[in-house]
Amino acid sequence: MDKTSGARLRRQNGVDVFFEYAYLFCVAVIALMSFRYTTMITEEQMPWSTELLMGFRLGLIFIVGAKTAWDRSWNVPEIVIGLLWISTSCISFQMAWRYYEIELAVLVIGAHGVSFKKIGWTYFAVSAAALITTVILAEAGVIENLVYYRGGAMRQSFGIIYPTDFTAHLFFLAALWAWLRERNITYVEIAVIAGLAVISIVLCDARNNAGCILLLALGLLGMKLARRIVSKRGKELLLPRWLRIAFIVSAPVMAIVMIVLTSQYEGDIAWMSKVNDLLSNRLALGKIAFNDYPFTAYGMDIPMNGLGGRTEWVEYYFFLDCSYINTLFRFGIVMLLCVLLTLVFSAMRESKARSWERLGILAVIALQCAFEHHLLEYCYHPFLLLPLAVSGASLWKQPGSE
Repeated sequence: MDKTSGARLRRQNGVDVFFEYAYLFCVAVIALMSFRYTTMITEEQMPWSTELLMGFRLGLIFIVGAKTAWDRSWNVPEIVIGLLWISTSCISFQMAWRYYEIELAVLVIGAHGVSFKKIGWTYFAVSAAALITTVILAEAGVIENLVYYRGGAMRQSFGIIYPTDFTAHLFFLAALWAWLRERNITYVEIAVIAGLAVISIVLCDARNNAGCILLLALGLLGMKLARRIVSKRGKELLLPRWLRIAFIVSAPVMAIVMIVLTSQYEGDIAWMSKVNDLLSNRLALGKIAFNDYPFTAYGMDIPMNGLGGRTEWVEYYFFLDCSYINTLFRFGIVMLLCVLLTLVFSAMRESKARSWERLGILAVIALQCAFEHHLLEYCYHPFLLLPLAVSGASLWKQPGSE
């Protein structure tokens, strides 16, 4: 059991247990529904009607609504977080009719009082099984395995719509596994995570995700060795205050860095051009957005033309890979601030609980989102369900706690 809200969890009665399992069922169903759209599985192979999908969404809203109405343990800060998420998502939804915004907001609210370990294991089981099944189907020729080439390197997608999307699934599943295992993770598990980095670079040529997966493995290894050294001295591992703060604010710092670099990008400046090349033209593409679209509070429908789901080169390629730039323009300033506050708040709780591995994982995720566009995509990124779930340490007094 997580360290906080123990009293809340112990007070569960039959109705609480029912709502918890109903919510976890929703976590699994929505994860599977959203995962399907990242694959090459066709509608004929998985015929989900519009009515069925809408039925699942309405069921999610009904279950979370009933769970929230029943739950009397909400306090003022939690209510503020919940209202911020649902109001921002509803207003942004009206701009482009993206249903997954509402799904995400409802899942965030429904996580209130539920152990994130239970959420994490549920999500991991469904998503890992779906990814393995997709790879098997692709290798068996049942669905298409898109193959790309860059500089002579072959990049396989293994049934996912693009190589970087496949390796993004690997990254977030590895991060979630490390989160769930925390300080109990073994050297073998860390080696497996490092092996995923090798797969990402050798078979997919996905440099950014491979680097982030390797950084995750090295960070876990360093933390495990550090804990082992201090435990022999009979002490508890403590991170320097400056490092804790750096980890806590990593998401807004990365957002500011990418926004400033992108908005000020000039191709004729040598060092900027080199950074742009290193980031696979992300700065230049982002600068197009700054030149062609205005800032808005709640976003707009910006047409993007990428390579996902096809191997033919498009005549006019335009895709905002950086999550912070993508969110800023497509979902708006308010949504970007909402997400950044969520990540900072979650990191503060893990820091207070001295869960250094989890704090570091959030920092690596913040870095990964500077290169990839999955910040608001629940099918990749389940960590946005953290703020109201039971995890880490509470930053305020819990109902019924001493």
